[in-house]
Amino acid sequence: MSLIIGFIILLMILFLFYMTLRYIKRKTLITLLVICGQTFILTIAILCFSHNISIYHSNLLELGYLTLGIILPSLFLISDYLIMISNMKQKGLYYSLIKPGGINYNSNKNSLKTRKKSNYVDSHTRSNYIDSLDYSKENDIIHEIIPPNVKEVD
Repeated sequence: MSLIIGFIILLMILFLFYMTLRYIKRKTLITLLVICGQTFILTIAILCFSHNISIYHSNLLELGYLTLGIILPSLFLISDYLIMISNMKQKGLYYSLIKPGGINYNSNKNSLKTRKKSNYVDSHTRSNYIDSLDYSKENDIIHEIIPPNVKEVD
C-alpha cells in the first residue's frame, strides 16, 4: 500500500507545482488558500509515508488527501483548460494555459506598444532615415567581395 501513497504524493507534488505557477501568474486569494491547504496535507502525507504510518484507519485523513491534494487543484486545472479552449475557439489564437491576471493587463500592454510606435513614427519618417544613411558604393562591403563586373540577378 505504500506504493499507492507514494503515487498520491507524487500527484500532490505535481499539482502543488501547477498551483504555484498559477499563483505566480494570477495572484488570487482562492489560489493562495488552495496552495496552503495543499502544503499542509502534503506535509502530513510525506511524514506519514516516511515514518510508515498507515492512514487507512483514518477516513478523515484520506478525505483530506483527496480533496485538498488532488480534487481542488484538478478543478483549477480543468477550468483553466476549458477557458483556454474557449479562447482558442473564439479568437483563433493560442494563449497559455494560465492567463495572467489583472483588470487592465492586456489594455495597458497594447497601449504601451502603440505609444512607442507612434512616437517613433512621428520623430523618424522613412525618407529622413534613408537620407541619413549616407550610402555610397565605395563604402559597400559587397563590392569588395563581389567584383563590379558581375551582374546582379533580379
